[in-house]
Amino acid sequence: MPKTLRVLVTGATGLTGFHTARALLEAGHEVKALVRSPEKAQRVFAGQEGPLEAVQGDIGDVASVQSALRGCDSVFHAAATVAVGHTDSPEALVES
Repeated sequence: MPKTLRVLVTGATGLTGFHTARALLEAGHEVKALVRSPEKAQRVFAGQEGPLEAVQGDIGDVASVQSALRGCDSVFHAAATVAVGHTDSPEALVES
């Protein structure tokens, strides 16, 4: 039997992150989801079976990412900084 992994998924409430987390759960793995909004995670993953732990954090906060990584075997990074209508330079968006 294959080893069960504990996998951190960043951006788990977004399109790519959600489908990644769901596939991992369906494959029998444990998922730790790094999310900005636990309330959104509850809505997005309502009814989803499998060991899922949502932890609040932000990819721009090193301490929250380090904390979320504890106990994980691997990570799928699907989070991104998004700003609709952002008028600053691309560099400013990356720094925000």
